[in-house]
Amino acid sequence: NFRPSFSENKSGITEEDEIHFTYKELSLTRRITVAVLVTTLTFFLVYDRMAIDGVLLSLQEYFSINDSTTALLQTFQAISSAFFFISIGMIGDRIERKKLVLLSVILWFVLVFLSLIVGQGMFWAYLFLRTCSAFAYAVVSSLGPVIVSDIFQGRARGYCLMALSIAPLVGSLLSMSISSWFLTSGYSWHSAMLVSPAIIAPVTIALLFTMPKHEPTINVNLNERTSVLSLGFIDEIKSLLSIKTFALLVFGATFSNLYQRAMSFWMPTILLYGYMANGSGFYLNLPFPVVMLITLVLGLTALLIGMPLSMWFAESWQQGKGMCTGRAFSRAIPLYVTISPIMYSIISATAITSFVRMYPLYLLCVFLNSLLTGGAAPLTTQIVLDVSPKWNRAAAMAIYNLFVGLADSPSSLIVGSLSDVFRGEATDPLSRYNAFVYALYILLGCNFISAALYGTASVFYPSDLASSQDDDLLSITSDEEAPLLRGALNRRASIVERGLLSRKATLDTTLI
Repeated sequence: NFRPSFSENKSGITEEDEIHFTYKELSLTRRITVAVLVTTLTFFLVYDRMAIDGVLLSLQEYFSINDSTTALLQTFQAISSAFFFISIGMIGDRIERKKLVLLSVILWFVLVFLSLIVGQGMFWAYLFLRTCSAFAYAVVSSLGPVIVSDIFQGRARGYCLMALSIAPLVGSLLSMSISSWFLTSGYSWHSAMLVSPAIIAPVTIALLFTMPKHEPTINVNLNERTSVLSLGFIDEIKSLLSIKTFALLVFGATFSNLYQRAMSFWMPTILLYGYMANGSGFYLNLPFPVVMLITLVLGLTALLIGMPLSMWFAESWQQGKGMCTGRAFSRAIPLYVTISPIMYSIISATAITSFVRMYPLYLLCVFLNSLLTGGAAPLTTQIVLDVSPKWNRAAAMAIYNLFVGLADSPSSLIVGSLSDVFRGEATDPLSRYNAFVYALYILLGCNFISAALYGTASVFYPSDLASSQDDDLLSITSDEEAPLLRGALNRRASIVERGLLSRKATLDTTLI
């Protein structure tokens, strides 16, 4: 079992003058193994969600369905994801995390297996099974960052969050390519959908033996003497949204996602129209699939380089370490997150404009965009976890994913509707290209709204961070009147209460 213990020095305060959880049973090797397994699980759950896009033609032939019926797979997936994120938010930390993750993956196995053996006239059964299987993704994507935050701190945690941010992107890119290979090679769509179960099976077994148990956290406040388990979901939402930094980040990420999801959804179509308008000669006589491949590889390479560099710089600046020694800035991380959507807007607007005018400039913009803004996603997740109380992080991630996910459907619809208005009756490729570009220009405003919200969040970040760390300290203090059944934390907390009470008066100044 995975139980917190406290290492107390002579003054009653733990090492490094603060009280932290220390997990003596968990070696560094085991912690790294858990992080790798959780990242791999996230990767292949995303792979499974996206692999179906590469075999749609085979799927349509198998079930004898048209395009509009096929589109229900995406629609119901978005609806179910929102519902499941709400469910995870309601569950929060009330259920032991290891048990919840393993049960959700086992359920996913059952549902995926059943979806692969349904008959040709049973599309609605297939749709139902695929919709329900999204529960595992909701659980892992919500709890994954929380799990690594429990076992890592500081820069190591940042690297883990970076890996968890990259995994869905790489998984979605590879899934469509690999599943398309199955289709063009003459294999059934069933074959393409077997890749994820084949990998997730051993990963799940490994998690069973390596992932530590984490008992549901009991938060007992020194003044109010109330248990977290008495809070309802609505109360938890109110509690989290009362944290100004968290609320502003959630709404900022939602606005930012409107543009980014629309860009990712329509980009292949936009580039195809631009390619058709200019002809292959303008693009070095490269076929369009190669042009797309270059775009993807260039962006992914820049992301893998830029993400760790961006995180290293922001964290070094905030902590006053490395090249920023002696120049610590408490708002460095939220400041980088604030600047990122502005840079993304300017560079991406230049990229889509230059694709039909100056192809080398387009490639440079693709590289710079990922290089300079890649660290925003994991750093935003890091801020969400930092300002949320330890006992409420699972609900915080679920609420964050829920709001950000709500931007998926309207973003593509807005751009599609605006492009229809701009092109009018024109059907030539260049007119269609320009119509999409103008529509994206309008949606760019969402990124500037996002930057304003992020900038406001940076004002409250130091105080909310100190308050969150203060709440984490108070959450492990004992309730003298609480029954022993409330858990081991209450029985262990008395050894640090002296330090908590003496330290409380100076926490705000020492942590900011």
